[in-house]
Amino acid sequence: MDFKDTMNNRMHRTGKFKIFFTCAWLVFLFLGVGRSSSLSAQVIYGFNQYTEYRPGTLPIVISAPHGGSVTPLFLPDRTCNNATTVTDVNTRELALQIDSSFFAQTGCHINLVLCNLKRTKLDCNREIVEAACGNAYAERAWNEYHRFIDSALQLSRDRYGQAFYIDLHGHGHSKQRIELGYGLSASILRNGDATLNTSGNIRLSSIGDLTAANLYQLSHAALVRGEFSLGTLLGNSGYPAVPSSQIKAPDEGDDFYSGGYSVYTHTCINPQHEAIGVQMECYRVGIRDTYINRKAFAEALAGVLTEYLGHHLGLGFNNCGTGVPENEVTPESHTLFPSFCRSGQRVFIQGLGSGESSYELFSAIGQKVNQGLLDPSGSFPIRNGQQPGLYVVKVEIRPGKYHPFRLIITE
Repeated sequence: MDFKDTMNNRMHRTGKFKIFFTCAWLVFLFLGVGRSSSLSAQVIYGFNQYTEYRPGTLPIVISAPHGGSVTPLFLPDRTCNNATTVTDVNTRELALQIDSSFFAQTGCHINLVLCNLKRTKLDCNREIVEAACGNAYAERAWNEYHRFIDSALQLSRDRYGQAFYIDLHGHGHSKQRIELGYGLSASILRNGDATLNTSGNIRLSSIGDLTAANLYQLSHAALVRGEFSLGTLLGNSGYPAVPSSQIKAPDEGDDFYSGGYSVYTHTCINPQHEAIGVQMECYRVGIRDTYINRKAFAEALAGVLTEYLGHHLGLGFNNCGTGVPENEVTPESHTLFPSFCRSGQRVFIQGLGSGESSYELFSAIGQKVNQGLLDPSGSFPIRNGQQPGLYVVKVEIRPGKYHPFRLIITE
């Protein structure tokens, strides 16, 4: 049984998290917030900070499931099903650097979803049984991680009409090239373009939906390894990649990662999703090994993705944010804690001065669901029974000056 057959048999197990934020994950455009100033810099953590979501305003979502280093003693090591536990070294750092490069080039952030647990404790690129090996705390972190990805993709689609997803990894294969996993096996890629362009292979592909949506009506094969494919653009920037026009397919016997759980779950391979994307496996020496190399690659990738999404979908990032209105700008010393809570909990605003401060709580579609004054400790309660989802809290930090915070309320 191959990976896709396994996925089809087990997809029902992940249905719960797909429904969780389906309606609530809409961006906060009603606040006039889009640029990366204070709101986009907020980090939303899962339970015990085992996972984190760094929201952005660009239609690019990057997840890094295997770069974590946290090893809580009470979480047992994964031993089920001959679990793979090798860390993809420096992929967390690479993801953060890619975000920094996008911000430097566009003034806006991408969306990042990171697993901070070491792979010995949790593998977020496996279905939940193998990922957590039955541990309830690991399962909770797994669910939060994939909810974060779903939310980021939905927010991007709401703003831009499309989202591009990269599941970022590192490989140790002998051939030093980036492996782009579109869900297409090496044997499929070794076929000619006519075979790649069959409807069956388009359905298998994580960029299959781009075939009908790209501006120049390029074929699926051209999108996978043509002149303006992601692999070719990376190769032209000095980072060889497969598939591309330079390296059309892995040779017989080559190691090659064609894509894993996250790409099969969060892209158009899954009929419930419309995002396009890829599993990107980066070699170590020259990309992941040093800060200088990570920075150089991140700068190149930011330029490549900007060109790629502009050419195929007409997306431009020169005005990726609308800016935070002056009366909603606040020093970074003001924080909301916790940013991930349940109904019935209290939420605290830290860094406020003396005097009364008001707050308003909005759903992600702009409906005001609560308002009032913060108590003397700078906190307010989340009502019992408050619907799960993504919310925005507007807090008056001083007379006439407001700051929006993202808040996730769970079940």
